[in-house]
Formats: sequence, structure tokens, C-alpha cells
Amino acid sequence: MVIIDKKKIKDRNYLFTLLILHLGIIFYSASAVFLKLAGKAEIFSFGFFLMAGSSLTVMMLYAVIWQFSLKKLPLSTAYANRSLSIVWGVVFGIVVFKERVSISLVIGAAIILAGAILVVTSDE
Repeated sequence: MVIIDKKKIKDRNYLFTLLILHLGIIFYSASAVFLKLAGKAEIFSFGFFLMAGSSLTVMMLYAVIWQFSLKKLPLSTAYANRSLSIVWGVVFGIVVFKERVSISLVIGAAIILAGAILVVTSDE
């Protein structure tokens, strides 16, 4: 006979929901990348519409994921994790646009990350 630990199942669902939420946050940050790429393209060109359309599509996916996450997570947890979009913006800036990052930006991103971790691991 297998004994099912309901607490572990709840934690597994909680972690899965957090993972889905972070996928949505990555989409949210990626939409800004597509808009920046659209801004670099010639106005009303194919590239412009491709990038702007990609941004819109990614934002729609984010909206669906955000609503799913709000159903499963406390509001304070979801919003604390949403601040990590700034961290993902830094990552996309480095990887996609080869932007230089200052030490103060890295420290700020680390503080945001630490705050999100504190909120997620706190007792409800």
C-alpha cells in the first residue's frame, strides 16, 4: 500500500505553479525584447510587423499564464515574483543586445532576486 503525503503533493503543485509563473515572466520580458527589435526595424516593414506581432503574441501567452498563476498562488507571491522581470530584462539585454552591465545593476538585480526568494519561502 502506498501512502500519499498530501503536503508533498501540495508542495509539488506549488513548485510547478511557480515554474509556470516564471515561464510567463520570461515571456513578459521577451515581449519588450521584441518591441525593441521592432523599433530597430524600418517602420511598416516585414521585420517591424514580425517583431511587433511576436511581442503581442508573447504578451497574450503571458496574460493566460498570469491568470492561471493568480488562481493557484497567493497574490503577494505572484507579484513578488513578477518583479523578477527586471532580472530577466538584464539577462536579455546582455544576451540579445550585448549591453554592458554595471555592478550597481547586478547588485540591484540580486536584491530583487533575494526579495522574491524571501516571499516565496515565507510561511503563509
